[in-house]
Amino acid sequence: MARAKRTERAEARRRYRAAMGDPALDSAPDELEETEDPRRSEPVARSPQAPQRPSVVGAFRESFRPLDLRGDLRALPRLLMTKAFLIPAVLSSGSFLAFALDQNPLTVLVYQWLSFQFPVAAVFGSGFFAPRASWLLGLILALGSTILQLPFFTAIYPTDVIWALLAQGAVLGSFFGAAAAWYRRFLSRANPNRMAARPQSTTSHRPDGKIPKRNSQRPILARRR
Repeated sequence: MARAKRTERAEARRRYRAAMGDPALDSAPDELEETEDPRRSEPVARSPQAPQRPSVVGAFRESFRPLDLRGDLRALPRLLMTKAFLIPAVLSSGSFLAFALDQNPLTVLVYQWLSFQFPVAAVFGSGFFAPRASWLLGLILALGSTILQLPFFTAIYPTDVIWALLAQGAVLGSFFGAAAAWYRRFLSRANPNRMAARPQSTTSHRPDGKIPKRNSQRPILARRR
């Protein structure tokens, strides 16, 4: 409103000068033209730039982490109580029990992926969501799955095969757990915009600096008729 009033006053002065024909009045500077808008001098806040996407080769290299054996062993008791370990362990043992009770196409399929000779889906899921020591959690899950099925394996496999299954679980469990953690870090570096949290801006986008009000829906009985 104040800006509109100043514009109207300046226009009225121009018409008065034109009617009077006074050159002194024509050469006088206009107050509105001399007045600068204080908002123009304020620096415009720039939005933070989005992180640049690295190359695939760079993301591949940065996704590797050195082995911290002591730190992983110290954190193991806490990691065994996380969802990254408990949920795959329950799914692996539950798939074996469901297969032992009722062998149908569904239980056979779930048993092959979550248990059997190597619980590949359980190990990969645990390693992907584990905060650290994913290789160690994968090793424990693979060995635990084989030990849980020992009564079943001893009836169909000889002793040397069972020892081979234990060794296979230790090696593949560590590898798949570490590979799942590496894959999670690779996705995080290859897609920084998707993984990074978006900050919520509290500033207003209106030129007058006021914060726009949200449209709150009122109850039907509270609306004015």
